[in-house]
Amino acid sequence: MEDSVAVTLRSTNFMLKDDAPEGKIWCKVLLHLMDDETDTGRFIEAEVLLDRSPTATLDEYQSKARAEVRNLLSRAIENL
Repeated sequence: MEDSVAVTLRSTNFMLKDDAPEGKIWCKVLLHLMDDETDTGRFIEAEVLLDRSPTATLDEYQSKARAEVRNLLSRAIENL
């Protein structure tokens, strides 16, 4: 059986990037994780490409980006 390490999500940062293809927008999510046993910080940076909407708010983009990153990380973990 594998040893499990307790990891805490300390913070997330969110940024929009405007250099995406027409009709799209890049959303960058930075996760700050902390290994609770060693008090060592780790960062995971993910970028997702979302459809641009003229009516979408920053909060809506952030929510969609976080959901997309969760989905991406879940799929990646399944393949490890």
